[in-house]
Amino acid sequence: MLAAPLYFGPQQRSRFGFLHWPPGPVRGAVAICPPLAYEAVCAHRTLRQLSEEFARAGFVTLRFDYDGTGNSIGASTDTDRLSSWLGSVDDAVTELRALGLPPVTLVGLRFGATLAACAAAERTGDISSLVLWDPVETGRRYARELRLLGAAAGPGADAMAADGVTVAGITFTDDALAELRDVTIPGSLRAADTLVLNRSDPAVMAGTSALLDGDAERAVVPHDIVRSIVEWTGRRSPLPLEQQPSPPRLRDQAVEDSAGSLLEHRAVRVGAAGLFAVQTARIGAAPSRAIFMINNGVAGQVGPGRAWIGFAQRFAAKNWLAVRLDLSGLGDSPARAGRPDNEAYPIAAAADVAEAVAQLRSQGVMRVAVIGLCSGALIGFDAALSVPEIDVLLAINGAFHKPFTGGRRERLQRAAGPTARLLAFPMRKAPLWPFFDAVPTWLWRSLDGMRLAASPARIIEMVLRRGRVEVVLLFGESEWGLKALRRRGGRRFARVLDDAAVSLIEVPGLDHSMFDPAARMRVESTLLEILASTDQRSSELR
Repeated sequence: MLAAPLYFGPQQRSRFGFLHWPPGPVRGAVAICPPLAYEAVCAHRTLRQLSEEFARAGFVTLRFDYDGTGNSIGASTDTDRLSSWLGSVDDAVTELRALGLPPVTLVGLRFGATLAACAAAERTGDISSLVLWDPVETGRRYARELRLLGAAAGPGADAMAADGVTVAGITFTDDALAELRDVTIPGSLRAADTLVLNRSDPAVMAGTSALLDGDAERAVVPHDIVRSIVEWTGRRSPLPLEQQPSPPRLRDQAVEDSAGSLLEHRAVRVGAAGLFAVQTARIGAAPSRAIFMINNGVAGQVGPGRAWIGFAQRFAAKNWLAVRLDLSGLGDSPARAGRPDNEAYPIAAAADVAEAVAQLRSQGVMRVAVIGLCSGALIGFDAALSVPEIDVLLAINGAFHKPFTGGRRERLQRAAGPTARLLAFPMRKAPLWPFFDAVPTWLWRSLDGMRLAASPARIIEMVLRRGRVEVVLLFGESEWGLKALRRRGGRRFARVLDDAAVSLIEVPGLDHSMFDPAARMRVESTLLEILASTDQRSSELR
């Protein structure tokens, strides 16, 4: 049951969302208000599953991004953040009501619950009930938490946010923090129409902590909480609507003026698998070159701290078709048959990229580049092995130090080459990386020769043998992936660097997740220069 992507709200400042339409009779309407910043990344899969459960129960459900977050138009540094977020909730309710649906249930998580409560106090006639999941009781406390998180990120990230703080790549300006400090949940809400799930309840505490209080890769869907929310809402709308609405025709594109370039963002489904992607192009252009940005870890296609959105704007302004792709089982793409959901390094990634490239080739795209960060960088190498149309591979902070740990048959399909399972598991443990970095190069060479621990340089060699592809490696100075290439690759890595098709660039101040805004801008500028030079070389060869 694939949700339909849509843009809604003001044409000049469109919001983005997914509409989940019930397979049977409609009972009501729900809008899902997500949390902010990194909590939104951790909660994405859970809120998608919550929306799917609501739809199965008969509720038309709109899961959406606030202004300047996710795929919605705008930036975190824009002015009037609080009023824009509240306006986004208002637009979501208006969108559902315009479909002929009854008053809406608002479901909010963390600060999304606070926004939902504030919106409900203003639109009492359009809101039937509220679900406040672990709500932020006071904005003052939340603003203090954000400042503490920004300080914990280190001096690099904090220095860039001279006006405010940066948390997981998202900047909250001083003005935005001041607005947050004045927010409280209205005391006028009717208790009978409101379900509050506080962490004071042990079950809520356990489920919410497993969801939000760690890395997104380890976030656990709290199925009991999801079920209780849907059941509570269902008891308030037990019968189908007398007049059943029909699924609407949705707006799948939005226009944005980005630094003087008029751009179109279009939401699409790709291939038979129904992968989700957003394509960005300059209006009036017919790009013959496309650049793919793929998931890092389990983050969605907006990228770390929405980095891929900023990159897409700049690339599109240079007449590239920028494609932000959710690989199968990640973000808003369904998992392929027989594969698990939320797999950070999906074996089907090469097939995903192949389907997307084939779809673009049919539209006249002749030249393709792929960008990946961390695990996404290694996925790019997998894709380049089987997709000959890939001309440029841009690997940022590639996790060359982490061997793949799937079954033997799957390990053999990877560009990384096989590593014995007994060694693969400890090699993935961060506390042991300094130890492995001290192991002599000759011993790594022996392990590679015995097929026990593949040299990370093999990944690059295999792609180079394919021919007609340029490989660009971008690293922060202290990246373990770069250390692994140098220590474990030895002379093999040195020979790789002698190849004219390979470039190694160290980016000052680049953190692993590319959350630091200043370092991210340096990466973006570097990539634009590289793509311009590869374009020139390509035209000279023709």
